[in-house]
Amino acid sequence: LSQSTTPESLQEYFERFGPITEADVKTDPSTGRSKGFGFVTFADPASVDACMDQRERHSVDDRWVDVKRYTDSGNDEGG
Repeated sequence: LSQSTTPESLQEYFERFGPITEADVKTDPSTGRSKGFGFVTFADPASVDACMDQRERHSVDDRWVDVKRYTDSGNDEGG
């Protein structure tokens, strides 16, 4: 993610795929600067599928975003 990306801008972008319950941009606790990644939680699994269908096209704050799917096992499937 861009250094200028906020939880609000992350949510605003990904809401086009469905309702979001949480959007978070991870920051360094000592500097407050973005670590360059974040998490989005969709309310509906179908929204995750819709998002993943376009995973090569995501751009937030003029920066391409590598979207990965969270899995309980810790394996990345993208999303």
